[in-house]
Amino acid sequence: MLHNIDGTNNGDEESQVPCFFIFGDSLVDNGNNNQIETIIKVNNKPYGIDFPGGISTGRFSNGRNVVDIIGEVLGFKDFIPSFATANQGNATLMTRGVNYGSGGSGIRNDTGKIVGTLLNLEVQLDHHLITVSKIKSILGNETEAHLNKCIYFVAVGGSDYLTNYFMPDVQSTSRDYTPQQFSRVLIEEYKNQIMRLYNNGARKIALNGVGALGCTPFAISSLAKRKGCTCSEKVNEAVQFFNHELILLVEHLNIDYPKAKFIYLNYFGIGSSDPIIKEMKVLDKSCCPLNGLGLCNTASSPCPDRKAYLFWDAFHLTEAASELIVKRYYNSLLQSDSYPIDLKRLAELKL
Repeated sequence: MLHNIDGTNNGDEESQVPCFFIFGDSLVDNGNNNQIETIIKVNNKPYGIDFPGGISTGRFSNGRNVVDIIGEVLGFKDFIPSFATANQGNATLMTRGVNYGSGGSGIRNDTGKIVGTLLNLEVQLDHHLITVSKIKSILGNETEAHLNKCIYFVAVGGSDYLTNYFMPDVQSTSRDYTPQQFSRVLIEEYKNQIMRLYNNGARKIALNGVGALGCTPFAISSLAKRKGCTCSEKVNEAVQFFNHELILLVEHLNIDYPKAKFIYLNYFGIGSSDPIIKEMKVLDKSCCPLNGLGLCNTASSPCPDRKAYLFWDAFHLTEAASELIVKRYYNSLLQSDSYPIDLKRLAELKL
């Protein structure tokens, strides 16, 4: 399949939806952090070692990330461009979709401040307003009908735990709220942000749950309390409070807004499931040697068998793991993989 790295489009006649808009953190970032003042950026080797052309684009992976693969499955011939790229180019490009993701970003505006400037979800939604305005200048009265058919993918929440709630020396949230209370505070703010999307034309919205953060190499080495413990139960329990609230939110949104469809993608469950475990030989260590931030050390070489590793660095999945997860997002193996419908049905849905 042909991809243009700069996001230029050769036509997507075969794509299942006319456009794909992406919001979130490092799970989806494809270069928006490259030009901002943050220490959370990865436009250097060994990141991108398996990306087409071996290019370090700013993706937090050895190759393609989750949304790159979703875009392929949906039939897009080119990668969805970053907002940093699309906003400087031909506005027509934006009608096919934009990626606003920013590594380290969260639902809360105070998340990630320790690492510098980040494009948290509110900022990403502001950027989407710019995009919608440019699309209106091109499509005019057809804008609403166009946007209604698009898929909107949102992946946030993880950084609100890793660089906020579980950083008591930097943030007060863990003293201000119990894990249950914090999940509800996050969801209430998140609901308002999702409504901003809805009010700007989004009707097919996929909300990615937070993964098993307690089982990342970072959490195992720094947050797991018991020696030899494979995961931090405290972190995973907190994350699951959020995921439970997110499922309830999806249910309520589908009742309150019957002309739209909201789905929950079970990143936690799929990422720690039997199929993943059977495919991956190394589940608790990073493929690349790490620096002090838990990112890959630029002066070292990664593991040679990257398809055997679940984790690329201390936080992020390898391309091979992302492929397995997207396969189940798109066509659910279990009913819990994607609720209440999977991405395939969401794309096909006529609203």
